[in-house]
Amino acid sequence: WLSTNNGLICFDTQKQTSKNYFESDGLQSNEFNTGSYHRSPDGKLYFGGINGCSFFDPQHISPNLRKPTPMITGLEIVDKPVTMLYPLDKPLHMDLKHTENSFSVEFSGLDFINEENVTYRYRLQGIDKSWVHSGKRNFARYSGLEPGTYQFYCMAGNADGVWSLPSLLATISIHPPWWKKTWFVFFLGALALFILFKAIRELSTRKLRIQLRELEKREAVNKERNRIANDMHDDLGSGLTKISIMAQLMKSKQKNPEELLHYVDKISSTSGELVDNMGHIIWAMNADNDTLENFLAYIRQYSNQFFEDSHINFLFDLPDLNEQHYLNQRTRRNLFLVVKESMNNILKHAAAEQAVLSFQIEENVCTLVLTDNGDGFDIQHPRRYGNGLQNMKKRMQDIGGTYMIESEPGVFTRTTIRWQL
Repeated sequence: WLSTNNGLICFDTQKQTSKNYFESDGLQSNEFNTGSYHRSPDGKLYFGGINGCSFFDPQHISPNLRKPTPMITGLEIVDKPVTMLYPLDKPLHMDLKHTENSFSVEFSGLDFINEENVTYRYRLQGIDKSWVHSGKRNFARYSGLEPGTYQFYCMAGNADGVWSLPSLLATISIHPPWWKKTWFVFFLGALALFILFKAIRELSTRKLRIQLRELEKREAVNKERNRIANDMHDDLGSGLTKISIMAQLMKSKQKNPEELLHYVDKISSTSGELVDNMGHIIWAMNADNDTLENFLAYIRQYSNQFFEDSHINFLFDLPDLNEQHYLNQRTRRNLFLVVKESMNNILKHAAAEQAVLSFQIEENVCTLVLTDNGDGFDIQHPRRYGNGLQNMKKRMQDIGGTYMIESEPGVFTRTTIRWQL
């Protein structure tokens, strides 16, 4: 046995081990006087110190075999103390929010002999890979924990190195936020699959639309070619046929100058009509003319030439358009043929002194009105106009428009056409 300025030391010469004893073990103090010791005949040891004398029988000093019992003595969640009310013989169970993912736990090993010298090991299962040897430090702190379930274990050892078995002191369940819960993850997965499905479907639909537009363009080109061929066959073919027939008639009438002059005039007139028809076909084919403004300008130009040598005073009521409006070839052509046929009826059948062409546009709906003060006719019996009126009505229906004609015998005739831009 050795006395020091920091307690007594028991040294085992055989095992080459030592053990310290301090004031907490019952000594007068931790500081002893040099040379102040005595061994009595009965084997007791006496050691003098600054606060008196400590004596004992070494034969009666035995190791403490009682295992300390680890218990939780304090708890803080997000640095706020928590009042604990739970059975001491059962582990603590904590249900925490995702914002309460930091906590501190204070523990103690119950030892009634020398509690101050109890040492500790602890482990938070799910975080610590091995036991944390904290010595006499009896608290642990964890922060920034992910949602999940954790178990806190603790072991306590007394001054003689006798350790308790691992004790489960607490089960901590940190619940995830709503956006990390299973139902929301499944919802996001389903939403992602739905968006992916919609995206694939949209891409497929867009691809099909592009293919359909290409097919429609090809079909439109083919239709336009067929239309041009039909127009050239109808207009130019019939005109050339007339010229050929009249040329043959001229050969048979060579001896009659008056009849020859008559056929020459007809050939000249028919040739002029062919040139005009060719001009109309070229105008309709030119994509640069696909505007409402260009259409109205062409109608003005055509009507001026058409009524130039007639007795009819032809007037215009056309507004100034502040912006351009697209008008495709098919719509332009049908509108022009309807207006052309209506003007032809005025010149041939109306016996009018004046005609007015007016136009207005409102909310992308165009209205064109052609009015004359001629003889008019009975709408119920349009003998002279029957086929022509039906053709004009059909042309407007083909472009999604409407055709209406009003007339009062001896007063007026009014033609109204409407279409949507």
